[in-house]
Amino acid sequence: MSQTGQFAIEILSQGNQCQVVNIINSYTVDWPYCRAVGSELIAYWYTVGDAFQPQHILLARDNGKPVAFVHGQRCDDEHIIHLLAVAPGAIDGAVALLDHVGQQAVANGLAMLHGRQQVAAAGSRLYPNLLSSCGKPVGQIGHVSTNPLHRGKGLARILTKRCLYRLRKWGAAEALITTGLGNYPALRAYE
Repeated sequence: MSQTGQFAIEILSQGNQCQVVNIINSYTVDWPYCRAVGSELIAYWYTVGDAFQPQHILLARDNGKPVAFVHGQRCDDEHIIHLLAVAPGAIDGAVALLDHVGQQAVANGLAMLHGRQQVAAAGSRLYPNLLSSCGKPVGQIGHVSTNPLHRGKGLARILTKRCLYRLRKWGAAEALITTGLGNYPALRAYE
């Protein structure tokens, strides 16, 4: 266990697996095409050989309470984030995890930097076993965000288009993206 600011960072272990499953399920409960996970998912992770890197599967705690989880993997010189799950109101825990795994880690996606500061980000993932009506995989775009000081410049639209390009390149026929109906800037970016 290590400390990043007020957060204790733990590597995935037998002792925290149940808490990892709970935080993933609470974070993904409203995601379309997502079903609850159980301990069988973590058991599967142990079977994937060199791709399983528990040192990149981390849980953040704030005063002992699990608040964020990241499942990452290092491939060559790139750090890939497969899932970043955050308890409601615990974004600081997610930031602590990302700081812990490295400044360039973004949720399996893209980041725009201004100097050394991240000003916008978006992530994409492919669901190879979830097929569209034409029989090709479905993709998802998520974690689209823009620093308030840099909004209105079209950065979210650019990153969303890049995510769509990436999904198309990976073979996706459709892409899912969700936001609230009152989030007008996001709706404009996704048009």
